[in-house]
Amino acid sequence: MSECDAEKIIATIEQHLASRAEPFVIRMLSGIDLKDVSLIRILRSERGFRLVIKGDHSMPAHGVAGIQKNLQAQLADLMSRVDAAVCQLPPKTIGEVLLTSLQSLSTRLLDYNIKPALLDLCLRSITITYAVILRKHNKLGAIHAAKVAVLSFLLKEPDKHIRRILALHQYYRLSFYARRIRYLSPDITPIGQQENFEWPDCESYARCSQLYRESRVLMTIHMGDFMGAFRHIAAHGAADRAVMSLRRDLDALDTRHLRSKNDDTHRLFRHGIDNPAGIVDALRGGNQTLAILFDLGRDFGEIAEVEFFRHRAGFVRGPAQLAIAGRARIFPFFCVRIGARNVIQMSPPFLPEVRQGESLRQAAGRVTQDLVRLAERWIHCHPEQWKYLDMLPAYFIPSPVVGEDQAAPEVNKHV
Repeated sequence: MSECDAEKIIATIEQHLASRAEPFVIRMLSGIDLKDVSLIRILRSERGFRLVIKGDHSMPAHGVAGIQKNLQAQLADLMSRVDAAVCQLPPKTIGEVLLTSLQSLSTRLLDYNIKPALLDLCLRSITITYAVILRKHNKLGAIHAAKVAVLSFLLKEPDKHIRRILALHQYYRLSFYARRIRYLSPDITPIGQQENFEWPDCESYARCSQLYRESRVLMTIHMGDFMGAFRHIAAHGAADRAVMSLRRDLDALDTRHLRSKNDDTHRLFRHGIDNPAGIVDALRGGNQTLAILFDLGRDFGEIAEVEFFRHRAGFVRGPAQLAIAGRARIFPFFCVRIGARNVIQMSPPFLPEVRQGESLRQAAGRVTQDLVRLAERWIHCHPEQWKYLDMLPAYFIPSPVVGEDQAAPEVNKHV
């Protein structure tokens, strides 16, 4: 198989996934055993389902040079599995055609140079129409109803509220993604002149940045305009304070420039490629700010077992471990849109340390649990603005079968 053939297979698989409504695709993929497809990831992004080569999360599979034979074999195997799974899906209906058309339209709108206000109006109209069609579709409506029931149980909200939250969630996912794209456009507004950001702790944070040269870690989740919030906070640090970020983005969005388009004080680390020891060394050197997201699962490294919405769940322990090893204070925050404003709210900062008798791994697990408790509180307040709301159950760890003579494992027993 040539490299050209591999790219055709990748394009064909992505086209198969884009041709069906998203709820069908998610259920279909959950039924495909991908354990032996070790070099490929199928990721769901704002632009649909994409194939990515493991080891370089920032690079789409299209155009990857020098595809190895084992990768080619896995692509061919994955193609046959997806083909077989697609054949098992129910025939397309007019309702599903309308849904896939709306999915495609919302993606294409992101590529057009549309004024933000008009784009926002289009996205609202599309998501409202999508929600109405989805609910009235027999099979897709049943899948959606099951999701509503699960989230209703987890969030302790009535089904009616959850339906509205999910409709808003789809709109916010696209709207915030569109803002991220605009941050990287040539005519981006300088950070000092960004509109509609409110940050009550701005002055105290800037004062601390001037007085204390210690390194710090800005930690948040995929909520609201988190990229704009990172940029806004970093712009209020000392002029000579360096900024670092760990890139995990699937799409070709250059997230390096947290202050301005050509900021030489920024360092980009790529997940799965660059050695995290470089981040630790920089943090220990002082006067560094690391911007990082912590609401990621097992695909992004070793997980810590934590309690999340009253269930055992897995969150990546890397962010907490970097802060502990780098001896840097953690500044947790989240960003939400309230009306026309984007509000940054900070929780009290704290210095994560290894306690007596703990290993670094155990300490990272404990700190991760503390962060997850904050995230759960934030999500409860604004569930529609958390990017991964509709995938919340995917964080949970299945409970082992407990025999009569076995004791049930404790949550966080290893922490």
